[in-house]
Amino acid sequence: MTLSRSQKKLSVWLISLALFVVVLLPRLIGLDSFIAIDEARWVYRSAFFWRAVLAGNFAQATSDSATPGVETLAPGVPVMWLGGLGLIAKAWTDPASPVANVSDYLALVPRKTEIISLDFYAWTRRPFVLLSSLFLALFYLLLSQLIKPGVALVAALLLAFDPFLIGLSRLVHTDMTVCMTLNLSLLTLLYYRWHSRARSQVSETLRGRVSRPIWWLLLSGGLAGLALATKPTALYLFVFVALFLLFEQGWPRRWADWRRAMGEGVVWGVVALLAVIVIWPALWVAAGETLQRVFSGSGFESEENPSLLPYLDYPVPQLGFLFYPTNWLFKSTLPQWIGLLGLFIGLKQGWFRRAPVADSSLSADAPFAPPLAWTVKWLAIFVILFFLLLAPAATRDLRYAAPAFPGLYTLAAVGLWALAERLGCKLAGIIGLSSGRWRTLALGLLAIIQIWLAALYFPYYFNYLNPVAGGKWLAPHLIKIGSGEGLDHMAYYLNQQPDVAHLTVATSLWDTFVPFYQGRYTKAHYDDEADYILIYLRQIQNRNPFPEFWPYFAARTPEYVVRLTGLDYAWLYPGPQLREVNDAVFGDGLILRGYRLDKPAAQPDQPANLTLVWGGASPELADQTVRVQVSDEAGQIWAESTGSVLDAGGPSPVEGHYILPLPGDIGRGNYQLRVSREVPAGKEESFLAGTIKVRQLDKPPAQFAAAANFGNLINFGGANVTLTEQEGAQLEVQFCGRPANPFPSPILPLPTW
Repeated sequence: MTLSRSQKKLSVWLISLALFVVVLLPRLIGLDSFIAIDEARWVYRSAFFWRAVLAGNFAQATSDSATPGVETLAPGVPVMWLGGLGLIAKAWTDPASPVANVSDYLALVPRKTEIISLDFYAWTRRPFVLLSSLFLALFYLLLSQLIKPGVALVAALLLAFDPFLIGLSRLVHTDMTVCMTLNLSLLTLLYYRWHSRARSQVSETLRGRVSRPIWWLLLSGGLAGLALATKPTALYLFVFVALFLLFEQGWPRRWADWRRAMGEGVVWGVVALLAVIVIWPALWVAAGETLQRVFSGSGFESEENPSLLPYLDYPVPQLGFLFYPTNWLFKSTLPQWIGLLGLFIGLKQGWFRRAPVADSSLSADAPFAPPLAWTVKWLAIFVILFFLLLAPAATRDLRYAAPAFPGLYTLAAVGLWALAERLGCKLAGIIGLSSGRWRTLALGLLAIIQIWLAALYFPYYFNYLNPVAGGKWLAPHLIKIGSGEGLDHMAYYLNQQPDVAHLTVATSLWDTFVPFYQGRYTKAHYDDEADYILIYLRQIQNRNPFPEFWPYFAARTPEYVVRLTGLDYAWLYPGPQLREVNDAVFGDGLILRGYRLDKPAAQPDQPANLTLVWGGASPELADQTVRVQVSDEAGQIWAESTGSVLDAGGPSPVEGHYILPLPGDIGRGNYQLRVSREVPAGKEESFLAGTIKVRQLDKPPAQFAAAANFGNLINFGGANVTLTEQEGAQLEVQFCGRPANPFPSPILPLPTW
């Protein structure tokens, strides 16, 4: 049955509505499952931004004003508007709200981002989920005006269920927002230019059937402004627009062509800049200062070392210009591969060389729609140009390439449709199915594969790694993995431990771990003591805090490991901490990286087992002798030990072991740890490594033994009584006790046993 033009138009709108519902529902589920790295800052920035706007303090309505001590590579203005809307919706629907107005409620989002409640995340994410679902519906609507609606639907479905993009669409972050606004701007610009050409070439009778294109140009510029107010990578669209407007009809041969292109570009650019000003309150009162702060740290510097070879001891290679192709390879899907292969074959075979719209089954049904080859060409140019402009940037992440994904999926959908058509023609008549039914069956199967791939990774969509490209077996050796997934599992494990409220975990990922954890926390490799040390896969790949940190722990047995989809993401090791040493570089490249005691503190009259972790310890340096000394602030040495740099029998190849015999009369306190080495010239290189705590950890014998707990603050262990024999004898009573739980700062700790 042949549908009329109005029926086709209605079907497109109904499909877009159904698409919105279909992609919205899975995105709304499990919004509090995990927290992505850096996401907490955008939640706080959203609250800060709205408080500044509501108070009329427009100059403070910027991301860097909210977090001045943190480098911000994006203005993120639409992100903060959207995030704040979610928080305001939470304020209106929270029956237990302790405050009366919205501004005070927003102040409940703490500046200390690691303690932001999980409930805030779910509400702040909802506007982004709604917007991304709306984007996919609009993407289909616009694309169906440029290519056949069936092809547009395939592209929209594949895009909607791409695991990587689903993950991005569920976060409070800039990358999906700039992806959506930038692509809507691109499609409206393509629609404008072709309809502008079509309107100028048709008769007066038919001209009324072609919409006035100038509104599409203005809309494209406004959307580009929203993208630019989100992230500086939107500037790459400006480069494409200049090329597109100038060369869309070939090299301009007349002055009128140049003048028209420049006029359109100026109008588009002015509207984009006006949109930035309108949406960004800080520009209303302090434009110069605001823009200077934003673009001074926008991250467009060139990378110093684009080599494919890895740095020394670096877990993943510095891929240089191959970074984005390699990362995309592991995040791409099988239907996308097949589609791009089909597009390549089709271009080689000349399947798309059909200029008239009516002659192409892949072109849009709408009147005056462009030829398929025109749409494919400019989408391909945009995708390639975007990747090329991203490549030299010093700051790299596949998230930054998200604006290229819709174009890639559109190209893949064109290739899939072309392949399916030819497959249908070859199989027509088999088991009674027509060529069209075979085509629908093939495309439906690929769509099911895409949906199935996404469903497998719920709710940790970023965990998806293309198995055809090597997946979990190869990807960890080539790309960085881990956005915070699995830390909720680690917190759930710890929350089941006895007395979890008094367990301290050392971690570098506060924002992503602490909201799930019910105990204490501290920074990894710092001086604060910890019961557990939490190490994350991304931390290992980043060599944080130093390259030898993971080799040291990898040689030991973790208490618990979080494994997701067959890949280890997080490890939990018993304390004490491995403390970092800064700037302890010896003359021949030997570096003292860190130190660790076998107990939380050294004890009087007991040997302290010390481990030093070394970097740059070549075989020639491994047997050299180092001296370790424990001294007080006055310079008195209380313990000393010597040993080789590396212990050949040690668990890992980066550590040396030393025994420090502490005397019984050493007092309680923090002592300096100094490491030195003699050099051939008879001189000595010496570095202050850090401090060692001396405490009485074991309960000493008491003359009058006791066991009492005072308010769960102090465990009383007894007393020793001494009567002096001097004239005017005195009775000395020494109480033995220790804190029942660690005292929070700034309360001074009491003497222990």
